[in-house]
Amino acid sequence: MESIKNGTEEIVEPSEFLQRVTGVPDGQIQAMRLRNPHSVQVLIEDHLGTHEERRFIFFPLRNVITAVEGVSQLNYELASLVRSAWPFWFGDRDFGWYRDDPLGNERLYEEARDLALSDDRVTPSWVIQAVHLAAGGALPIMSSLDSAAQVAQGCLALSRHGIVFLIPFEPGWIPSERQSAVSVVEWLARNSGAAVIPLIPMEWAESDPVDRLLFRAWTLAESDVSQELGMGQSAESAHSLTEQIIRTPGMSRVMGSPHPLSEVEKRVWAYLTSDPDMAQLFRCNQTVITVFGTQPRVDLLWPDGRIVVELDGYADHGMREAFERDRHRDYELLMSGYQVLRITNDEIHRDFEAAIGKIRDLVVLKKSIKSGEQRQ
Repeated sequence: MESIKNGTEEIVEPSEFLQRVTGVPDGQIQAMRLRNPHSVQVLIEDHLGTHEERRFIFFPLRNVITAVEGVSQLNYELASLVRSAWPFWFGDRDFGWYRDDPLGNERLYEEARDLALSDDRVTPSWVIQAVHLAAGGALPIMSSLDSAAQVAQGCLALSRHGIVFLIPFEPGWIPSERQSAVSVVEWLARNSGAAVIPLIPMEWAESDPVDRLLFRAWTLAESDVSQELGMGQSAESAHSLTEQIIRTPGMSRVMGSPHPLSEVEKRVWAYLTSDPDMAQLFRCNQTVITVFGTQPRVDLLWPDGRIVVELDGYADHGMREAFERDRHRDYELLMSGYQVLRITNDEIHRDFEAAIGKIRDLVVLKKSIKSGEQRQ
């Protein structure tokens, strides 16, 4: 659907939101007015890109008492995201092989040099130090670099093909915090090489200190997701959920790689790729074309066995609308010949071997059925 001009206001439909913000040039700011940032988070989580596309990052600002504190906190939070994405950095590089020994460090030096030769924005010394820190469980923050250099290198580690930051402004911020947030957003656009989309509460008037962001701002049309948020809950619970969502970072997925913010996906994927019986079977974060013409994204797919494995966290699937959407996707996959196995994050945390055993049992069953069919 095309965006709608309503006087001086440009209304963007949810279906075209990601396409529109992808077109915002690097280093530019394009404000978006909306009622609830959760609809944006859902769009980001449902999006499945490739290593060659820009990456969407839902990036809350946690400390905007002053602009200086805001930039410092931004640097820390971005480093946390980079650490969470470990070992999958720079789009197509997997540093899971790294070991802090002579051979590992020699290979790391060559990898860093190769990255810099292929992309002159990458600083080899940052790569080497960052890998050392992340492999040891620390944040990739170097005291020798200023905040601008840290943020620029961190953004490249998350994606060398560009980033779109979507930054929710909290409705409860007082004017001085709003002013600090505006300054932080402008600093990020100047120094990150990314497009920056401030998400401005609809109820804020076009007045200082955010007026310069609202010039030619877009407005996100109401979605079913934002209307669903908080249904069946008390006003207090709904408000608490909204605040939790605003303050939770999010990142779009990349086809073939586990979600960078899901330790469960990364752990399961690491196990499957090292298991001799299942290493060549599954693909991570894929789309499936159903008989209904839809293309749902699935966590794990064994194409030949027509098995889909979904790894569910309550935060992602606990709302009624999300629960119903998941079940409808299961129906479409079932009618398209796929068997869906859902495993909760709690199951994996509680008994990893038992959770993996479910996947293994289903694989064995499918192989035995296929073997029997071939003998007939």
